[in-house]
Amino acid sequence: MDAIIKGGRWVARDESPLDPIQLNQVSQEFNRIHEFTKGVAPLTHDRITILSAILKATPNQEKAIISILKLGDKEIEELLK
Repeated sequence: MDAIIKGGRWVARDESPLDPIQLNQVSQEFNRIHEFTKGVAPLTHDRITILSAILKATPNQEKAIISILKLGDKEIEELLK
């Protein structure tokens, strides 16, 4: 479930309200991310986005993420040019 926080509430990307089932899905996903990262580093918006994407990744996407994470900073900078 793709959702954003708008005005202190979870809403869909198009800013429509979430139904109770969608809200429960978002809450469960956020709780999983929060538990996973306890004591590691502060949760920023980008880290939540990354971890959420990882939880939804296909096997091919997982392989791509792992490959990128194995690169050094200079190699990543070159990819992003």
